[in-house]
Amino acid sequence: MPGEESGIAHLLRPGKDACVATEFFSATAHVPMVIALAILLVRPFAAWPLVLPLLAGAFLQAWLIGGAVHAGRKPHTALQLVGCGLFTATMAAAAWGTWLSDPFLRIYACVALLLTSTQGMGRHLSGMAADVCVVSEHLVRALAVVAVYGAVRMQTPTEFLAESGHRYLVAGTALLGVALGASAVVHRRDRSRIAEVVDRLRSYSEMLLGRSMLTKAMGRDDDLRPRRTRRSVLFADIRGFTKWSEAHSPEEVLLMLDGMYTAAEQACAGLKPARTKHTGDEVMMFFAEPFAAAQAALALRAEVQAFLALYGLDVGIGLHHGEVIEGLVGASRTKAYDILGDTVNTAKRVCDNAKSGSILVTFTFYEACRGRIEIASDQRLNAKGKSTAILAAELVGMKPVEGCADIA
Repeated sequence: MPGEESGIAHLLRPGKDACVATEFFSATAHVPMVIALAILLVRPFAAWPLVLPLLAGAFLQAWLIGGAVHAGRKPHTALQLVGCGLFTATMAAAAWGTWLSDPFLRIYACVALLLTSTQGMGRHLSGMAADVCVVSEHLVRALAVVAVYGAVRMQTPTEFLAESGHRYLVAGTALLGVALGASAVVHRRDRSRIAEVVDRLRSYSEMLLGRSMLTKAMGRDDDLRPRRTRRSVLFADIRGFTKWSEAHSPEEVLLMLDGMYTAAEQACAGLKPARTKHTGDEVMMFFAEPFAAAQAALALRAEVQAFLALYGLDVGIGLHHGEVIEGLVGASRTKAYDILGDTVNTAKRVCDNAKSGSILVTFTFYEACRGRIEIASDQRLNAKGKSTAILAAELVGMKPVEGCADIA
């Protein structure tokens, strides 16, 4: 669903602590740490307490920005002013009347405003223009170090740049900032490509496993290991498919099958089948609860019949309940999440014997539902490969009974 985040996407997203730490050390803390070091080195001991609100503001800013990133939101550009705002308030309280002339505060304010502006512009730009904004951010942070050094030496910009060594320092620092910015651009592009690949792999994995199974697998590998459990298995098969496909092109057959698969999945989506599998003109689903499987069979028949009627076809459905082996099965290099066992074979044989438009359920399935479904037309099926007849009946509808629980 658009706008809906799957469990796997949530698992792939870094934790909040990681987002905050990344923001703090990669961006927010740069200028405050340089100013804090300058205060500790050149200001009297009485001024040292200013370091605490300076770094606290940087951490608060990183916490707000990192929290937004963790939540999947774009941080507001005004958050770049949080650290500077807290430091300004502290300076105003500690040195009322002279705080506006403090060079460190002026540098911090200029850097914060420049970063806010460049980030704001970058959000509305794309391509090379957006890359230039990223490089500009790193250039501003790098030159802030030189500006703090100039403030420590208590020189005006003209006096500072009069010395050749200082000019070299400015040029070298600017080049370093540009290089770091270019590296950030490359890193951002790499992350974008990785995100695209991860999103594709997630989509393919959800197709193969289903969203719920994939989320469980990312949480614990053991959840995909083959294990014995009880499941309700549903098979649905198109009636008249072989004869119809002989008279139509492969492209027409594919178009019809895609429509049938879509109708089946949409009909049962709300009932959350543990797994859906498509093979030719056949759909297989299995459920943890037999009552949900019965509801799915009725919903599937209604949707798929309406679709197949456009092609002059129909559907037959079979249901059975019992023990299966469920998990990743296959060779060492090629595996698929599936269920195995006589329960699956029986459900398939019951489906094969279902007439067009009918839903056959075994008496084992009926007993698992504990009287919550209505059946009719009891019959004994002499199914291929079965040594004994299968007791089955046609599913007529649902009969809700309060207090009934599933035995699966």
